[in-house]
Amino acid sequence: MTSQRVNINGLQGLALESIAWDATETRARIAAGEVSAREVLEATIERAEHLDPQLGAVVHRDYAAARPLVDGAARGPGVFAGVPTYIKDMENLQGAPTRYGAQAFTPKPAPA
Repeated sequence: MTSQRVNINGLQGLALESIAWDATETRARIAAGEVSAREVLEATIERAEHLDPQLGAVVHRDYAAARPLVDGAARGPGVFAGVPTYIKDMENLQGAPTRYGAQAFTPKPAPA
C-alpha cells in the first residue's frame, strides 16, 4: 500500500492554520479566547469540504445541526468542549444514517 498526500492548496486562514492543531491545542486556544468555537467549526467545515473529495471520509453532513450547538458547547465543562468532531457511522445517532462503515448496508436514519 502506498501513501498519498492530500492537496491542501486553496485552504487559507484558520482552515489551513488549524490543520496542525490536535484537540488539546484547539481547546486551549478556544479557552484562551484566541479563536471562538464557531470559528473553529467553520474552519473545520471548510477543510472537510475541500479535502473530502480526495479522501471520501465524510458520508453524512449535518453542519446545520452543528452550528446552533457549538456556542453552548464551548462553554461546557468537558475537556474538549467546543472542539468539532466527526462521528463514525458505526453507532446510531438520531437522524443520521447508520452504515457500519460499509456500502453493503442500506443506510437507515437512527430512531429518535
